[in-house]
Amino acid sequence: MRKNKVDPEVTALAEWLPVIQAAGHVKPGDFILRLTIADGDHREDACRWFIKAFGYWEELFMTEKLVSIASRLPDKHIAGAASAG
Repeated sequence: MRKNKVDPEVTALAEWLPVIQAAGHVKPGDFILRLTIADGDHREDACRWFIKAFGYWEELFMTEKLVSIASRLPDKHIAGAASAG
C-alpha cells in the first residue's frame, strides 16, 4: 500500500451526465452525477471499484481467520449497470 507515493495514472472523475430516459425521480433534462476512477486508459465506475476493494479485504480477513464465514454478508448483484468506458 502506498502512503507517500502518488500514481499519476490514477485519477478520480466526477461527470454530470444528462438524463435521457426518466427513471425514479429523474426525468429528461435533469443531470446525474457519475463518479469514475481512471487508471491510465481503463475507466471503472467508482461503486464497482469499492465493491472489488471490499471483496479483496473480506477475502484477506477470511483467509487470515480474522472473520468467520458465518459473519460474511450475502453477495450483492448489480444488474444492468452501464459501463463507464
